[in-house]
Amino acid sequence: MAVKISYIIPVYNVPQAMFRECLLSIQACAAAAPSGVECEVVVVDDGSDSPIVIPTSVSGTLDVMLVRQDNQGLSAARNTGISRATGDYIQFVDADDALIPSCYARCLTLLAAEHPDLLSFRFTTKNGQSVSPSPDWHIQTTTGADFLRHSNLRVAAWGYVFAKQLLGGLQFERNLKNEDERFTPQLFLRAEKLIATRIPAYYYRQREGSLQHTYTEAFLRKRFSDCLSTIDYLQSLGEPALDRRINQMKMDFVYNVILYKDRLSDSSALLRKVFPLPIRRYTLKYCLFSILCGSRAGRWLLYRLCRLLPKEA
Repeated sequence: MAVKISYIIPVYNVPQAMFRECLLSIQACAAAAPSGVECEVVVVDDGSDSPIVIPTSVSGTLDVMLVRQDNQGLSAARNTGISRATGDYIQFVDADDALIPSCYARCLTLLAAEHPDLLSFRFTTKNGQSVSPSPDWHIQTTTGADFLRHSNLRVAAWGYVFAKQLLGGLQFERNLKNEDERFTPQLFLRAEKLIATRIPAYYYRQREGSLQHTYTEAFLRKRFSDCLSTIDYLQSLGEPALDRRINQMKMDFVYNVILYKDRLSDSSALLRKVFPLPIRRYTLKYCLFSILCGSRAGRWLLYRLCRLLPKEA
């Protein structure tokens, strides 16, 4: 049975050279796709200061749709892409990143043969050209809910390709930082057949000045507020399969509040919103972290340990 993949690329003030590299990587993936796999690209220009241009070397070989809209943010751009996509599957790709054709081809082969609801893969921060296929990549087939119960979730929306019908009415929440934290767990809950792999199929470029690397006080306060809102929302769903993810979000919240305590006047009040952390044996890191959070002496030690680590920005 033939399948069609819609690659959705939100674009906002990304250098044209990076955007071109992104498109060329998808072009190479499409060229290497197994028989029966079709591709389309939906580019959403979210009000860039200088409108982006689709290179003729790409538009001549790929089915590319360009949508321009006023700047509304990443969530709105992704939602626009979803509404325009005609494929059976959806893959998000950030405009300053790229797919790794030699590795992503394995994902397409699995997709065409197994028809999962969702297929996940890994990323690398190394130049994609330096990654070679390996026969040792682990593959696990399970349900999304079972995966959530027993494994750590990587929430980045570009880390998986999923069936469009899985969405139902699910969209990205607008005006929410780290919107993937709310979107991805819900998507996993709906997946009856998940193929989880270790294939390093995505080249994640850490670019100075990108949305995820701007740590002003206003950014931090919005980030923490939205994190608490997402924790409350996921808890309200009443799904036991989400407990592990929710508790790990609380752990990350505590860590980041401690790390940026010098920029916050109400750090203690923020921490009280998620204390105490339930002691669980998800991982050694989580277990030790939750134990330390349970006492004043442990919190003092945790604070000292976290402050020894370098800040991201």
